[in-house]
Amino acid sequence: MLRMNIPNRETMSYPRPLLIAAITGCIGVSQPLSAADSHTADSMDGHTIYQNYCSVCHGDKGNGQSRATGGLSVPPRDFTSLQSAQELTRERMIFSISYGRPNTPMTSWINRLGEERIEIVVDYIRNTFMPLDQLAANRATDESTPAGHDDHSAMGPMDGGDNDHSSGAIGEEHEHEFKVADMSLGMPMGLEGKAAWGKLFYDSTCANCHGTEGDGNGPRSTFIFPKPRDFHHPAAQQQLNRPHLFDAIAQGSHGSEMPAWDKVLTYQEVAHVTEYVFTAFIRPDLAEDAEGALQSEHSKH
Repeated sequence: MLRMNIPNRETMSYPRPLLIAAITGCIGVSQPLSAADSHTADSMDGHTIYQNYCSVCHGDKGNGQSRATGGLSVPPRDFTSLQSAQELTRERMIFSISYGRPNTPMTSWINRLGEERIEIVVDYIRNTFMPLDQLAANRATDESTPAGHDDHSAMGPMDGGDNDHSSGAIGEEHEHEFKVADMSLGMPMGLEGKAAWGKLFYDSTCANCHGTEGDGNGPRSTFIFPKPRDFHHPAAQQQLNRPHLFDAIAQGSHGSEMPAWDKVLTYQEVAHVTEYVFTAFIRPDLAEDAEGALQSEHSKH
């Protein structure tokens, strides 16, 4: 049973939406706000939004220190660290708040807050907590350092790990991971995949980790860290178009147990697996549309 040891006096001082956020935001359960709480949900003030929905995990000072921290499986992001200033672009923050972060307590907030309020709270976090001026000064120093004089002392040691679980890259190297992908794009190299072939390979091989339902709960998932991709996660639904899936399957995923399958499969076979994953888990509506069109065509004959 989950127990939240919060003193009654302090609990009474919190607005009710923050307490809801403590339960829904950190555990990932969606629950609509009552009419009595609608005034806080409608707030367009970054400080109010942050205090009501973010501070319960990230702390009042944005440093990841809060009552909830000790009960979370993954520490919340410390926005005050130089590492966060280096890694977190505005676009990346908007995406992560909107669609959540897989395998962390960070859930999707897009349905609760909407696009405009998410942008407002992101700008509040960046302007209030993040050492962006220090980062700019360090970069200016680096640019002025003569070639061959490798001085990293100004940067200081990195503090902690990557708490929002990117692949470990610093800066903008993998910023495509935090953008809404164009789901209309086709397969690389003009390939066309056959989902039926892909399903056979997926069920016999990929499902051991990703699960038959694509939820990341295959038989081997218990022994794997980081956990296999859950294709139903809101972030995956926004990121994984055909080109992204094709590259991930072919080249593998650095820092995980996802191997590079282009050492075993041809590119055409990778395309088949890609098509199955895309139409079965990411965009099943496309498979339904194709099936409906096929049945309609058959009915004419």
